[in-house]
Amino acid sequence: PYLLRRTKADVSAKLPPPEEKLIYVELTPLQRSVYRALYEKNHALLRRGEKTARGLGALEMALRHCCNHPYLVDTVEESAFQSAGGYDSDAAELDAMVGAAGKTLLLA
Repeated sequence: PYLLRRTKADVSAKLPPPEEKLIYVELTPLQRSVYRALYEKNHALLRRGEKTARGLGALEMALRHCCNHPYLVDTVEESAFQSAGGYDSDAAELDAMVGAAGKTLLLA
């Protein structure tokens, strides 16, 4: 297989150095409630303080998924759909999806 690769000679020397900007965005109410539910559900695991606990890694990933978008956590999308009483159109579903996460609200 042929891999595409760039070497230093291929990259222009005139490019400015990469710039990173951190923009802090608050969690939406849905994200906050899902985050709190995940945290409270696994509170006993956190209180034990076992750093090698297998569930601790899974909890960390679930909390990270929740911060990225709450629909990444299992069953959240279905429960949001049911609480909304269904969506009338694709546009309404898209609005609900965008409104569920602070990052997507910032980009929209």
